[in-house]
Amino acid sequence: MFPAFLIKSVGLGLLAVARLSSAELAVPSDLTVDMSVPGEVNLAWTAANLRPYQLEGSMDLLTWAKVGVPVVGSGAPVSMVDGPVSAARKFYRLRVGAVRPGFDRYSTQRNDDESSGLVPIGFPISLFGRTETHCYINNNGNITFDRQLIDWTPNPLQNLGFTIIAPFWADVDTRPAKSDVVRYSYSSETVDGHPAFGVNWMNVGYYSSRDDKLNSFQLILIERSDTGAGNYDMEFNYNQVLWETGDVSGGVNGYGGSPSRSGLTNGIDRTVELAGSSSPTIQLDANPATGQPNLLTGLIYRSRNSNIPGRYMFQVRGGSVLGALAVNAGPNQTLGQGSTIALDGSASDPGGGAVTVRWSVRKASGVVTFSDPDILNPTVIVPTIGVTELMLTATSVSDPNVSASDIVQIK
Repeated sequence: MFPAFLIKSVGLGLLAVARLSSAELAVPSDLTVDMSVPGEVNLAWTAANLRPYQLEGSMDLLTWAKVGVPVVGSGAPVSMVDGPVSAARKFYRLRVGAVRPGFDRYSTQRNDDESSGLVPIGFPISLFGRTETHCYINNNGNITFDRQLIDWTPNPLQNLGFTIIAPFWADVDTRPAKSDVVRYSYSSETVDGHPAFGVNWMNVGYYSSRDDKLNSFQLILIERSDTGAGNYDMEFNYNQVLWETGDVSGGVNGYGGSPSRSGLTNGIDRTVELAGSSSPTIQLDANPATGQPNLLTGLIYRSRNSNIPGRYMFQVRGGSVLGALAVNAGPNQTLGQGSTIALDGSASDPGGGAVTVRWSVRKASGVVTFSDPDILNPTVIVPTIGVTELMLTATSVSDPNVSASDIVQIK
């Protein structure tokens, strides 16, 4: 559930209703409302130091609209005025945001699918057996180390063949007027006293030059050499996820098609993807068809290793991402004269935990039938014409926010 204060207008007065997550430690306080100026609603509150809060308004508790810009608390009182449009609003809420303030010292140019040159991280990080000191910041919601990545349609991360850290790999387009550009900082920011590197994709649009919906998310790497050389913590932070797909990735008005993927991998045999990655609509703040908030599946409402909704923290120790899974959909196959294939998948948690598995159809020219999609090695009947792609997804039982996927091709 989202932590929030709700203010409902009742006649000439206001009724305040507090709904707070028991896990949330720092919440807005002293929320007051003044309606003495005709046509205006004046709200005031005190926000915790260095914690961003977003004031939102609604008529029906289903569809929320931003009122002003996100506010970063300083521990001092904050006030905001909602003008004449407030007459249509019955509810207000202050929602905490996971994105950390700052990390915006440098910026990219407005672009569609471009990447930065090599950018220093500011400290060495050990990742999948390699030490990295620089990275490419890619406009489409990710960073890479060996190459720039301009690809706009996301694939299962493990099939890439190279290392990627992707808080939200999708077709970001920062060319439209209402979109901000990608911003980042290195060697100038800290988190809890530790040096930190960060990239902001705040209020970014999607292809092609669409800014009717904007997303806000962030990647933070936090140096933790106090626990061992090359060690660090990684955060994916989400404040707003209103679109998931660009127009040429099969999306319609930002939805459907091949939706965004969130996670990291060495591109070979170790992967962490957030559960729900690539699944249509469920990662969004709300279901676009109904307006109902995705309280159980939306990226801004869930968390990992954090009590802040929208924050997903990963520990990287000795080059290993704690919680990363191993999944293999098996070798590609040729049908020959038959249309029934025995799949040869494998999946495990190198940390020793249990996993569940699920086979799904990524691409097919006709109906695909599994003997049982929830076991590693089912038989499957596939169309005899064209190429069929099947995806095996493993999910951690002890950490259901973590999954990993791999693809097998049958032709």
